Amino acid sequence: MMNDNKLASTLSGIVSRDHRESTFVSALALAAALAGAAPGAQAGNTYIVSTALDPVGPPDSLSLREAITAANIADGNTIQFAPALAGSTITLTTGEIQINHAM
Repeated sequence: MMNDNKLASTLSGIVSRDHRESTFVSALALAAALAGAAPGAQAGNTYIVSTALDPVGPPDSLSLREAITAANIADGNTIQFAPALAGSTITLTTGEIQINHAM
């Protein structure tokens, strides 16, 4: 089973920081990372959003978009926000985030 820190670490090494391409690259990177994490990463995981940036933040961080994409694998996953984000505003810079499963 892949935990949140290992997933974030895996993604930070393969997600492009070029915001013009990051949505497409992030989706491919997340699919590749989660394929290696299955079946343990399917339900019951907690993803902690640690950056207010969208679509991706600095290395070893998890954006709201990345957390929702990861949690969308199955019902029963949870998304929480790091205490450091209290009072922050998250602006979705690359459009709406589709939610397909109960979180």
